Amino acid sequence: MVVKYDCRPGYELIAGIRQGHVTCLQNSTWSSAPNFCQKVRCPAPDVKNGQRTPRPGEKTYAFGESVTIECDFGYGIKGSINGNAQIRCKHDGTWDSPVPVCEPVCAQPPNISQGQHSDWRKRVFVVGSSVTYKCDKGFSLVGKASIQCIAGDEVIPTWSEPTPQCEETQCPVPHIQHGSLKSPLSHNYTYRTSVMFQCDPGYILRGADRVQCQADGKWYPQLPICDLGRCSYPPALAYADRSNHREFLVGTVVTYSCRPGYTRIPEVSPHVTCLTNFTWPKVSELCQKTRCPKPVIDNAKQITPVNTEYTYANRVVFQCDPGYILRGSEGIVCRSDGMWHPPVPFCDKTCGRPPTIMNG
Repeated sequence: MVVKYDCRPGYELIAGIRQGHVTCLQNSTWSSAPNFCQKVRCPAPDVKNGQRTPRPGEKTYAFGESVTIECDFGYGIKGSINGNAQIRCKHDGTWDSPVPVCEPVCAQPPNISQGQHSDWRKRVFVVGSSVTYKCDKGFSLVGKASIQCIAGDEVIPTWSEPTPQCEETQCPVPHIQHGSLKSPLSHNYTYRTSVMFQCDPGYILRGADRVQCQADGKWYPQLPICDLGRCSYPPALAYADRSNHREFLVGTVVTYSCRPGYTRIPEVSPHVTCLTNFTWPKVSELCQKTRCPKPVIDNAKQITPVNTEYTYANRVVFQCDPGYILRGSEGIVCRSDGMWHPPVPFCDKTCGRPPTIMNG
């Protein structure tokens, strides 16, 4: 009985040896089995601008062996992290991936202070590769964030843009209308700087009085505003009415007018202004009763009590002396305009009774 052998995958017949077989002998043993299979071999990869290990001078590599491709300085393999690549000989005598190509590469992207680029672990940057820079919190990028490895006019590829830089984030100088900083800074307003606001006299702060510069270059909370302040209702004055206003902002002028029968005290202003401390000037008295001139007529006496002054609504009654007759109304009243009504009368001398005559 003869048993034939085949080589397993990854192995092939040794050149010049027939397919292996063994025979069952008469003494019930098998004949010796010759070593007729050997590992399949892959041709050594052709590497330009680099070298292969192990055994750089080897022409073939056996099934299962791995070869590492290492590029010369200034060259690298696309997609490689460390600049090297490895391929493995398969059972069919081919490599498990295309032989890596050593391409010209850019120098390592420069490191920047207070920031880093997106591929900081990568060592190889072939033409077409790009990296993006990002700054640490509180710093802002100056320049283009992304740079690309390009062939350019030189033999060695270069980066497309100058390396960006990270500068400390600055917020704009904070300014609010009708207000100011309590402690203005002479230098820039950088990340985490806090400032406090105050309003001008007569204004009220709406919002936070303290804000802080954030990492994005904006103030938080948002800047407050200074609104014009308001006074409460102006004081009520006796015998006076005030002008109509819907609100009483700082600077609002309210004008008082005396009611009928009353006149303004000359030395007192009818105007009051809402002050910057949100109060009204103190006014104790503005209006007094209207005065009429003292009525004096000759050859008469005043029936009503004689006063030192006569004010609105006072009534005076006169009576002429004997021998005189009243011309006008005996009673007059002081009007709201300071005039007597009816007009002040006067006493006219009479001729008395006419003389008697004889027989007539």
